[in-house]
Amino acid sequence: MTHLNEKARVLIVESKREMNKLRACFDDDDYVVGMAHSPGEAVDRMTKNQWDLALVSNDLSESAEPDVEVRLRNIDPKMAIMTVLNYGPGLAADALKYGAYDFVTKPIDQIEVENRVGNAIRHQRADRESIRLRALLVEEDGKSLEEVERAHILRILEECKGNRSRAAAILCIDRTTLYQKLREYLRHRRS
Repeated sequence: MTHLNEKARVLIVESKREMNKLRACFDDDDYVVGMAHSPGEAVDRMTKNQWDLALVSNDLSESAEPDVEVRLRNIDPKMAIMTVLNYGPGLAADALKYGAYDFVTKPIDQIEVENRVGNAIRHQRADRESIRLRALLVEEDGKSLEEVERAHILRILEECKGNRSRAAAILCIDRTTLYQKLREYLRHRRS
């Protein structure tokens, strides 16, 4: 399981000549980046590690259908996949039709890639966390929703090492809402 405060794991699947342009978009402090130069190499990397996102070039598909994306999706159905497109009519629609979360176009714009990848990873991690929480709710049978919510908020706060702003962002709630909930938990503990 990927924890919310771990470095994001991005697998870049691109030809060697374009690889460095994409690699330059990712700061080593925030990302673990893997690279594959062929569909076969990408599948091999996927079977050995869990990735949050695959950034896949449409140049690597021999056919019109995005074979690489389909093969990666079969290995990890919850992984976010973004397609790197040579701009052309219909390519973006095809990428989304075959399951890509989003796409970027060449020439590579570093800021656009950072923003879109960040959004995709947040969305992917929220989906995985939602699945984990549903399983937890089944395990926590008999507890009230408020008790489960409290445990979740406190766990996220602990993972963020007490950073309330970061915890609020991960929980997708306003900091003020988080502060109010924490004060309420403290009041209940005292009474």
